[in-house]
Amino acid sequence: NNCRKYAGLIETTNLTHIMQDGKGMTSFTVDGTRFDVEGHYEFVRPVGYGAYGIVCAAKNTVTGKEVAIKKIAKALSNKTETKRTLREIKILSSFRHENILKIE
Repeated sequence: NNCRKYAGLIETTNLTHIMQDGKGMTSFTVDGTRFDVEGHYEFVRPVGYGAYGIVCAAKNTVTGKEVAIKKIAKALSNKTETKRTLREIKILSSFRHENILKIE
């Protein structure tokens, strides 16, 4: 299994708020990886990581829904990584199961 839980990581997670291009953005760091997301997403907890990225849980403060945000390192760095990222998005978009998050 490539995924492991982050034990005690919440205490070391650095949360900051920034402005970007005149639009409110929230920025937080999970295990040294910076996430820059729209301001209506609130960090909840780290979830885990795999070979290609880090996942955290966040709450959409507009809808109240909890979401997973995955930061993929080097997603567009070369043709192979770009294809791999697009393939993962396509596969995840096709799943319909209660234990798998829907891509929106």
